[in-house]
Amino acid sequence: MLGQHGPKTLKGLGELLICETGSPSRLVDSLVQRGLIDRTDNPIDRRQVLLQLTKDGRKLRPQIEAVEVLLEQKLQQAFDDATQSDVVHRIRLFLGDTNVGAALRRRFGGRPQVNAGALIRSESFR
Repeated sequence: MLGQHGPKTLKGLGELLICETGSPSRLVDSLVQRGLIDRTDNPIDRRQVLLQLTKDGRKLRPQIEAVEVLLEQKLQQAFDDATQSDVVHRIRLFLGDTNVGAALRRRFGGRPQVNAGALIRSESFR
């Protein structure tokens, strides 16, 4: 996410992640300890801390993208576009007005007919 969207506050990152409340801070703490994310003062608002990838974090991006491509290929092999679109539509209906549904809408918008592979490869997904 940070590789695609650039520096974010913890709140901004949390709004894009699809996980339970409190998880973003634990996830970020873990990535900071592993040297993959830096916390820096926001030059515009010193009350905020910005999160950004370190050099080591940026080095992992090609590996992550390769896994995304492999996953997309596996989905394409297993399910045709119509089936993928149907699954995405049903998941959106199922999640509806839940917190996870809201996170999905923030992250992917209202694209009505998107297949799972395209969803994974979309710029919004990273």
